[in-house]
Amino acid sequence: MCKIKIMNINLQFKTNGNTLVCEKILRSLPNWFGIEEAIQDYIKQSKTMPMIVAFHNNSPIGFISIKHHFDCSAEIYVMGIAPELHRHGVGRNLVIEAEKYLQQNSCEYFHWCCYHQIHYVQLDLDPSWARWSLGVRLSSSK
Repeated sequence: MCKIKIMNINLQFKTNGNTLVCEKILRSLPNWFGIEEAIQDYIKQSKTMPMIVAFHNNSPIGFISIKHHFDCSAEIYVMGIAPELHRHGVGRNLVIEAEKYLQQNSCEYFHWCCYHQIHYVQLDLDPSWARWSLGVRLSSSK
């Protein structure tokens, strides 16, 4: 289990993503985001999606962009945490905040194509990427 280090994190929801935050964080992660075309696409696409940004001492340290597919489903389109703050609970807090946002908006399924150490169910294997699509069913008020 990830131990959350003592740090003051402020999470801020934005209806439309912040391209400067997205670019700054993605460029700090060349081992995960090293293809220029992909970075440019993430920046362009994320500005049209809801985004939650994590701040520490008024500086952005991470973000999560949420892509809605249907009223009942959404995915993590892109997410990044400043490398020096990995394993400090920032990503976990962003995912939890995204889940709250989606539940408040009657979204029932939340998924993504990567691996996280939280509580997920396997939804699908995308053979073209050979990655697992993982997700969580959010509590529904229906």
